[in-house]
Amino acid sequence: MSLVKSLSDRFAETYLNGRWICGTNVTELINSVSYREAVKSLHDLNSIALLTFHLSYYLGGVLQVLNGGKLDISDSKSFDMSEMSNDAQWKLLCSQLTDRATQVLRKIELMNQEELHGDFSEGKYGSNLRNIEGLIEHGCYHLGQMVVIRKMTLKQDEISG
Repeated sequence: MSLVKSLSDRFAETYLNGRWICGTNVTELINSVSYREAVKSLHDLNSIALLTFHLSYYLGGVLQVLNGGKLDISDSKSFDMSEMSNDAQWKLLCSQLTDRATQVLRKIELMNQEELHGDFSEGKYGSNLRNIEGLIEHGCYHLGQMVVIRKMTLKQDEISG
């Protein structure tokens, strides 16, 4: 299996259609979470909605670079989500993340080995490979958080309900 194929499979499995990581993937998880669950804050943890925004933000920034644009995202803005007040806004955020992940996947699938090992953005951020692997690791990290937060939310609802 080629590196591009392996990488695109891992990316898709994490964000779009796999079940190997945490028994789910980012899209499946967020689409199974209600608006109420998504915005619920437990202790000092980020909400599922905020983590969804955060992942979508980074996917959008990487996608912009893969489309030939400049890298203009900032860690300091990656949690700057506008207040969410209804189910339609939650569904829109979920759709945005899935759309961005799908577009990034298509870009990965079209890369050749040279592009994969080529510079990401200005080069100071490493290769495209390094940044795509970073997206996968980042997605797995936050997916795990979202799974745990959801379990805690459901347990708290069960106890208080």
